[in-house]
Amino acid sequence: MLISLAVISILYAALFSVCCATVLRSPKATLGKNKDNILCIAGGGLLAMFILQLAITRNMPGHLQDTDLFRLWASFGSDRAIWECYTAGDYVDYPPVYLYVLYIIGFVAKIFRIPTDGKTFIVLVRSVPILFDGITSICVYWFSKEFVGDKKALVLAIFSALNPLNFLNSTMWGQIDSVTGLMVAAMLIFLYKKQYVRSCVMFAVLILTKPQMIIFSPLMGFVVFFDLVAAWKEPVERKKMLKQIGLSVLAVLAVFLIVPLPITGGNYGLLLKKYTEAVGMYQYATLNAANFYGMMGSNWVKNSELLLFFSYKTWGFIFIVLISLIVGIVSCLCKDRRKIFYLGVFTVMGIFMLAHSMHERYLHPMFLLMLIIYVLAEDKKTLFLYGGFSVTAFINCGIVLYTNQREEFIYGDNPCYQFFVLLSAVQVVMFAAWVLHALRFAWQHKKLLPIKE
Repeated sequence: MLISLAVISILYAALFSVCCATVLRSPKATLGKNKDNILCIAGGGLLAMFILQLAITRNMPGHLQDTDLFRLWASFGSDRAIWECYTAGDYVDYPPVYLYVLYIIGFVAKIFRIPTDGKTFIVLVRSVPILFDGITSICVYWFSKEFVGDKKALVLAIFSALNPLNFLNSTMWGQIDSVTGLMVAAMLIFLYKKQYVRSCVMFAVLILTKPQMIIFSPLMGFVVFFDLVAAWKEPVERKKMLKQIGLSVLAVLAVFLIVPLPITGGNYGLLLKKYTEAVGMYQYATLNAANFYGMMGSNWVKNSELLLFFSYKTWGFIFIVLISLIVGIVSCLCKDRRKIFYLGVFTVMGIFMLAHSMHERYLHPMFLLMLIIYVLAEDKKTLFLYGGFSVTAFINCGIVLYTNQREEFIYGDNPCYQFFVLLSAVQVVMFAAWVLHALRFAWQHKKLLPIKE
C-alpha cells in the first residue's frame, strides 16, 4: 500500500504540474466549437469513475473501527425506530444529520433484503460520499466557468475529481468529508454574497452534521458584525441588515430545534451529552494529524503533558484564541469580500496545524475553498499549495489507513513514525508560507471592491 501511495502521489503531482504549466497559464479561454463533445466525454468519464469507485470500495476494508461503526449505524434503519438510535445502548457519537442518511440507507437495504454484514451494504453506505465527490467536481466547473472560462474550469474540475485525497477518504475509507466540504463552500459563498439567512442555515446544518465545523463561528460572527458596522451609517441598509440578522437567528434556532427532533424525541440534552462525550474521548496532542505537534514527535501523547511551560491542551486553546483574533482583525481591516475564503482556509489550516486533538482528515474542507480562491482572485500561489497539500494530506491519511489495517499505531518504533514527523514538518512549512501569502493579500486589499457574481 505504501508503494501505491507514492505512485499515486507522483502521478497526481505530474498531472497537476503539467496542467499548471500549460492550460492554466493561458488567459481566460473557452473549449471552442467542440465544447459539447468535450463536456460529454468529461461527463461520461465522471460517471465511469463513479461506477469504478463503487466497484473498488466493495473490496476495501477501510478504516477498521470506522467501517464497523458506519455499518452499525446504518443497520439501525433495518431494526429500530429512528428515535431509538441514541437510546438503545449502542455506541453512537455521530450527530443527527448524517445519521438520518445512514438510517435511510439501512431502511433501503431492508426493503431489498440486503444483509447488513455483506459487501453490498458497505457499498451503499459509502456511495453517498462517493456521489458527493462527483457533485463537487460538477459544482467546481459550473462555479468557475464564468470567471476563468470553461477550459480552465474543466481543468479545475479534473483537479477535484482526481484528487487522491477525495478518493482515499470516500472510496477507501468511507468517510463523509466530501459532504461537509461542499456544505462549507456553500455556506461561505452565501456569506460572500451577503445571503446571511442561507449562510447561517447551512452553518447550523453543518454543526448538526459534523460538530467540528463550529470552528467557523469566529469567521461567521466577525464578518456579519463588520458588515453591520459598515451598513450602520445608511438607515435603509441598517434596517435591511438588522432584519437579515434577526431572520438568521430565528432560522438557526429553527434548525437546531426541528432537525434533531425525530432522533432525540425532544430530549436535546441527550444530543449535547453525545457531543461532550465525543470531545472527551480524544485527549491527545494530535491523533495522526501531521501538524505542529506531529513535527514535535507528540503523536498519541496525552494532551495533559507539558510542552515548555504549558500542557499541549493549553497550547491548543491559546492558538485557537489567536486564530480567532486574527480572523477578527482581518475581517475588520480587509474590505475585499474574497477575504472570506482566505479566512476559511486559514481557519481550517490554522486549527489543524495548531489546535490539540486533531485527526488526520480535518484539512479536507479547505481544498474546495482553495480552488474558489484561485477562481475569484487568480491566486496561483494558493493553487500551487492546493496541489502540495493534496499530496501531503493524501499521504498523511494513507499511512494512517495503512497502519490501522495492520492494527498498529504511528508511535514509538513504528516504521512510519519518523516519516510522519518529517511529513508534519513539510506541512508546517507550507502552512507558514500560505499564511504569509494570505496576510499579504489582506494588506493589499484594504479597499472595498465589488462582489463578483
